[in-house]
Amino acid sequence: MSSSNFWSYIDARDVGTAYRAALEGSSTGHEVCLIAAADTRAQRGLRELMARYYDGYDRFDADHDDSRSAFDCARMQALFGWTPSYSWRDALSPR
Repeated sequence: MSSSNFWSYIDARDVGTAYRAALEGSSTGHEVCLIAAADTRAQRGLRELMARYYDGYDRFDADHDDSRSAFDCARMQALFGWTPSYSWRDALSPR
């Protein structure tokens, strides 16, 4: 299992909505924003994975949900009102 991106991913539909939000939004210049899915692509918890693959990086905020992404998209939300909407987990949920 590759750990180079901390098990992050993004759904193509979220890429599209993030792009549109940035195009239609307003800013004062060039902005750098990170976009990622709200969760990881791993079935195991982020705490366990970080402890296994990154020596010394096993400390998290007490309120961190283990399936939540290591990346924060708060800047994109603050500037353009965008948040990720899609998760691979939704495709596995019974409808």
